Amino acid sequence: SENATVSSEAVADENVSDAALGTAEITTVPSTFGNLMNSLKQKISLAFTFDKAKAVEKHLQFANEKIARARYMLANADDRRTYDNALNQLEKANANVEEIKTKISEIADNPERIRELQDKYSDQLVLHHRILQKLENQVPADVLEKIRANREEHLNRLREVFEKVDANDQAKVAARLRRAFEKEKGSDLKPLSDLAFIEELKAKYPENKKEIFDRIMALRHEELCEQFVKLTMRMVQATPLPACQRSWRWLL
Repeated sequence: SENATVSSEAVADENVSDAALGTAEITTVPSTFGNLMNSLKQKISLAFTFDKAKAVEKHLQFANEKIARARYMLANADDRRTYDNALNQLEKANANVEEIKTKISEIADNPERIRELQDKYSDQLVLHHRILQKLENQVPADVLEKIRANREEHLNRLREVFEKVDANDQAKVAARLRRAFEKEKGSDLKPLSDLAFIEELKAKYPENKKEIFDRIMALRHEELCEQFVKLTMRMVQATPLPACQRSWRWLL
């Protein structure tokens, strides 16, 4: 039914695909040994990467791989060890994200490359936040607390980007968030989940600074209204009409 379709689309909008993260699909719960070997390979790779911009790219990739592994483990955990291993992967992903911020600040004399990496960094923060938010409905209370703390760190990092890179400029913040939202297309109703995310960001700001989100919220509201009109038309077209009224359907 149309209502079932709408519900399934709303659920889908909460998901972030492996393709959006740029990682291979995970189909089995990684073992403790497998996680250790993966971390070791990543550390060796980083040790031999002397170009700071390339190091940032690797930290972006490794953080995505770790959060993808953590997501799969948490969604399929059936014992405490798996939960602990997943949280360990989240902590290591968090360490990669911190390194990204540090390494970008060390790059000099290449403004275009810095902007490119800042964009990738903020895109990643939005995707990771969406993953962590989805996981909150799948874990026990003590794990939930740690995931929420991790999610808060991502929001604070985004605020730092808005303040230090975009100077809290409405147009720049709108462009940054819109690009991040479009990394994962989603359904026609995705602007609704995007608005909920923006509201979380706004809560991090004092009242006199909340207006920096006005432009992106207006854009998302406009897109949402357009999609609601399309959805309404689809529902009207799908509604059976009495025989005497069918000849008027073409007017809709």
